[in-house]
Amino acid sequence: MFQDQPAPAGNRQFNDGNRFYINGDFDDEMEWCLIATLRKEIDTQAAAKDGLIEMYINSDGGSGYLLFQIIELVELAKRKGVKVRTIVSSHAYSCGSMLAITGTKGERYISHFAEHLAHHGQFDGYRKETPLQIERDADRWRRWTTTVIEHYKKYSDIPNLEEHLKDDHFWIPADQAIKWGLADKYMDELE
Repeated sequence: MFQDQPAPAGNRQFNDGNRFYINGDFDDEMEWCLIATLRKEIDTQAAAKDGLIEMYINSDGGSGYLLFQIIELVELAKRKGVKVRTIVSSHAYSCGSMLAITGTKGERYISHFAEHLAHHGQFDGYRKETPLQIERDADRWRRWTTTVIEHYKKYSDIPNLEEHLKDDHFWIPADQAIKWGLADKYMDELE
C-alpha cells in the first residue's frame, strides 16, 4: 500500500499479548494490523526466559506475499530463541497451511477434525498480451510454484508432493497432517 493511503478500517483483532489470531483472509487489513505488532512481540518474547508466541490459524488463505512476510518473522522469532506454537482448530488452507507448518517443530497442533489445503494458490499476474509478457508471466509462475514446493519440503514430508500439487484440491485431514509432518500433535495434547 502507498504511505498516503490510510490503513483499512476493520474490526478484526489479531492479537492478545503473545497470542495471534490468523482468522480469515491474509489481506491488507492483516498486513496493516499484524506485521508491526508481531515484530514487537518477537522482541518482547526474545527478552523473556521462555519466550513463546502462539498463532491460532483458521484461514482460507489469501496473499502469498503477506504470508512470506509473516513466515520471515516466524523464522526471526525462532532464531531469537522464541518458541512459535501454531494451532489449527478448524482449517488451514493455502497460506494458512504454509504458515501453520512453519511453527517450531514439536509445537504445531491440530484439532482432530481440522484439515490443511496444500496447493500452489491462484495466480493471475498482470496483462499477458505480447509473447514477452506471456514468457515473463510463465517465469514468475514457475518461481512461485518452486517456492511453494520447497516450503512444503522444508517443513513436512508429503510423499509425491509435486504430483499431489498438480491438481488444486489437495485436502489433508488431521491424521494425515500429523503423519506427514504438517502438524506434530492433536490439540487435546496442548498444555
